[in-house]
Amino acid sequence: MDTHIPILYKQYGDYVTKSKMIIGVDGLLPVQRRVLLTTHLLAKTHIMQSSRILGENYGRFHPYALADGTITWAVLNGLVDGVGSFGNIIGVHDISASAPRYTSIKSNKLMHDMLFKYVNFVPWEEDQADKEPVYLPSMLPVALFIKEYISHPAFGYKPVIPTYKTKDIIKRLFSLIEGNENKPVIKPEIYGCKTLSSKEECRKLLETGEGIIDLQGLYSIEGDEIVVKGWKPGIKFKSLLVRIDRYKKWNLLTNKEIGWIDESSVDSDDEYFKPILPKVRFKVIKRDPSIFSKMKEAIEEKLKSRICFKVYIVKDGNIISPSIDQMLLDCFVLYSNAFKKYLEDKLFKLNNKLEENIILSKIKPIINKFKDKDIKEQITLIAQHIKEKEERIKEIVDKYSVSKLIAINVDISGIMNEINTCKSELSDINKSIIADYSSIYNQFGGK
Repeated sequence: MDTHIPILYKQYGDYVTKSKMIIGVDGLLPVQRRVLLTTHLLAKTHIMQSSRILGENYGRFHPYALADGTITWAVLNGLVDGVGSFGNIIGVHDISASAPRYTSIKSNKLMHDMLFKYVNFVPWEEDQADKEPVYLPSMLPVALFIKEYISHPAFGYKPVIPTYKTKDIIKRLFSLIEGNENKPVIKPEIYGCKTLSSKEECRKLLETGEGIIDLQGLYSIEGDEIVVKGWKPGIKFKSLLVRIDRYKKWNLLTNKEIGWIDESSVDSDDEYFKPILPKVRFKVIKRDPSIFSKMKEAIEEKLKSRICFKVYIVKDGNIISPSIDQMLLDCFVLYSNAFKKYLEDKLFKLNNKLEENIILSKIKPIINKFKDKDIKEQITLIAQHIKEKEERIKEIVDKYSVSKLIAINVDISGIMNEINTCKSELSDINKSIIADYSSIYNQFGGK
């Protein structure tokens, strides 16, 4: 037992880590990919109860674990639209999401355009149940453009992956593709914080996938008051208050020298759920000129934090530690491959449609000549007359019926135009792909 248990435990740990606990090249954990896939399949055009999405997810793709929290994660990070209460990322109060039977979700345009546009043109394999995509053809690794940075332990690993503004990582990707020497150095965009770290530290994170980033929670000074609008995710507000109070043993809150008011609000006019925006106003209670400066110093210092980032992903069945740059390029390659397969499939279908329309153009003028014959004889006579195989004529007649063949509109020139457009896109495929990325870039306010 002493010999076998450590070996078996390690094997189990390796399996669980690779199959469940570390993101793939698309920037998603398997459970996240499955929940997004189920939402795309069931709630692409209309809102559906979260519990129905979960039930389908359990039955088809993810039978071994709960996924309620993943739906909440998807809504909070803007990957799906939600109706109901889904808690918050940071806030004065710890608000939990409502039970799935009380909430509903729907796929959104962002998820479709960036993750699912070419999902039928990537490998699908069986894992625990039905076939599912091995990865999503995402334009960017999802982990890099959501609101919450990834930080969770695995067996022997602790991936901590930064998030960025979508337009910033697209700009960085463009410079990588073009091979520019002076690539834009982009800063992590951590929810509720601004980045304090130097340009060099941010560059190191981009080029190595590893780095220490210093942060400052968001706040503003309004007269003799300080309004706190964010802090590092994972820190509870009560804990933040304790830190502020104990700073230099000033006990500003305990001694009632300062106080605070929760002014957090949510945009209730929005059709879909939005996380509550934290807004806490700190005020001086005792009229002492030194209190405000102490309050300012305590809040500024205790809103500071640090994150040690280290990227791990699963690629081709192996756990690797890539740079942020490599993550972007790998995703770009997968998206490009899926786009190419989509165009090739489209061209194949258009050529088949063209061949069919050419035959239809030959059938239409003569179909009335044989209308008094039975259907089998009609097919034989038409095949002989236009010199096509009977099997092909039968396929077309079965597809349209004789009455529809007479009325059907044949558009050979239109199909030829589509074929030429498709061939043009294939011949300069990078131009078409960059156009896709530019469209997303513009949606996120790129200039």
